[in-house]
Amino acid sequence: MKNRIGAELGMLNNLLKRQMACMMAGSDVDCITGMQSMVLHYLIQSEGQGDRFQRDIETQFAMRRSTATGILQLMEQHGLLYREQTAHDARLKRLVLTEKARALNAEIHKGLEKTEALMREGVSEAEIATWFAVCGKIRENLERYQRKTSEETEYDQTTGETSARVQEGRAAHPVFRDFGGRDGGRHPNGDGPADRPRHRRGRSR
Repeated sequence: MKNRIGAELGMLNNLLKRQMACMMAGSDVDCITGMQSMVLHYLIQSEGQGDRFQRDIETQFAMRRSTATGILQLMEQHGLLYREQTAHDARLKRLVLTEKARALNAEIHKGLEKTEALMREGVSEAEIATWFAVCGKIRENLERYQRKTSEETEYDQTTGETSARVQEGRAAHPVFRDFGGRDGGRHPNGDGPADRPRHRRGRSR
């Protein structure tokens, strides 16, 4: 196959990250990554629509729990946000932006808008619409496959066990071999239920 969708998307993702870094270079926000700036902007745009939690970041940006955890922990270290227990459920911790984050938002918004305008240069509205339609179909294909794979794991929420058949299948399945179970155990900040544990076969000595 000459033209591979995955390769092109990966290249665009890398270029976008570098572009965001270029846009932020020399500014007050050059200490945070492009992804962190997008998360910050999303949280500010979502204010007034209810509390936001880590799971909302995972959903909004289609990222795994471990990835979201790493990004949010760095943002906490940079003094951009902190987690606060909700009154109705102490296990849930909402994401709260700091004044430092709010002060940076205007510059982040400007950088995002410039990057968006740059990507649209020389591209017609019809082409943009087609691009989004194609991306939507690709996303649906991937989500359908991953949803089906998840449903077939027969995970028992009570015992934390997976069936022997599923454990056998995971060893050979590329999704679980490469990605599955790396987030094992309950989220360190208590945001949401425990992840599905990774079962490793012990070596006989």
